[in-house]
Amino acid sequence: MNSPAHASSPTPSRRCRLKALALLLFTLLLGVIIGIGSSAFLIRSHLQATLRDPSVANAPIRNFLSHTEAKLTSDLKLTPGERSSIHRELEQTGDQLGVIRANTTREIKALALDTITRIEQQLPPEKRPLFHQLAINHLKPWGVTGD
Repeated sequence: MNSPAHASSPTPSRRCRLKALALLLFTLLLGVIIGIGSSAFLIRSHLQATLRDPSVANAPIRNFLSHTEAKLTSDLKLTPGERSSIHRELEQTGDQLGVIRANTTREIKALALDTITRIEQQLPPEKRPLFHQLAINHLKPWGVTGD
């Protein structure tokens, strides 16, 4: 005899499995969104710091070159003379990269200020002061306002 209590199965129903799957997918999606968002935040923060303070910008270059020198010394079993020679070459490369970065930063600042000026010229005179202040406030965290 089949009673109503006996008819219900102890295994999870299809509905429960779908809820569990939906929760799992939601959790994975949330993780991806948080990962992308935090990565974008970190990249933005690093770019802002690099544009604001030139001394900060050269640190990653110097760290990379130092690591490269240590790796080459270890892998190639360089003599002190060979290491000294490679060190000089990497230092020269680091100096050149620093100059390129400084020039690029100057060009970015000049372009930003030139863009503000060009946009101001397109606006009616009464809107220019407000636009200028908004643009400067927006660009200030990036260090490209000439302050």
